[in-house]
Amino acid sequence: MLNSFSCHPSEDRLCIVTCLDRLIELNIKTDSHTLKMCYRDLIKLEATKKGVIPSYAQYTDIDGLILLWLNGNIFLINDQGQVVRSVAMKQSQPLQHRIHIDTERRICIVACRNELYTLSLPDLEVISSYRDSVNDSPWRAIDYFHSCQVILAIPENFVLDGPVFYLLTAEGELEVSICRDPKQRLFWGEVHPSGRSILFCSEQGELILFRLEEKGFQWHVRIRVFIHFLGTYVSLQFYLSKEK
Repeated sequence: MLNSFSCHPSEDRLCIVTCLDRLIELNIKTDSHTLKMCYRDLIKLEATKKGVIPSYAQYTDIDGLILLWLNGNIFLINDQGQVVRSVAMKQSQPLQHRIHIDTERRICIVACRNELYTLSLPDLEVISSYRDSVNDSPWRAIDYFHSCQVILAIPENFVLDGPVFYLLTAEGELEVSICRDPKQRLFWGEVHPSGRSILFCSEQGELILFRLEEKGFQWHVRIRVFIHFLGTYVSLQFYLSKEK
């Protein structure tokens, strides 16, 4: 069973996958693979001794290291499949849309339950952390806008009058925006490279566009396109390439 899949940032022929309890590098060009490691022994919980281990792996593009996120721990793996760094985190489902690596700033942003952590790379030291004291809800998805160093975070649940999303700057300043429609549940979103707009997808299959105005990010338009997850991703990528 395939747990995660991530392409190399500079070598388009390589990708890293986690499958059952194995970290595997695939070479698409030669149709071959290399077993990097078996990570079952890294997990101490008895409940994970059998069956599939929740996991996510991604190239860091820093010193040839691979980031491996298991439930409760983040590891850095070298090319020989050895653990060179590790840090304990809160128990949380490792998912691609809950972690972001910025190779230029050499940081990793990860959403673990109701906290956001910024870790240094390759040291895995905690630079900063943030906890949502209003919703106290697990984070559903995050995105990172490099040029403005802003974290976009969407909570799983909300207690205000509609789904909320957060913009957390590197200085710790927080802006909270509300999509004022209690029936909507924001699934995930992406910040446009210009920093002037954000596009979200709701669980109802709608695309919701927010634009940056004088009073912050304001709801702009809703597009009713009932599409499945893959179609949503394609639409978001199209938007990111066309938005000026």
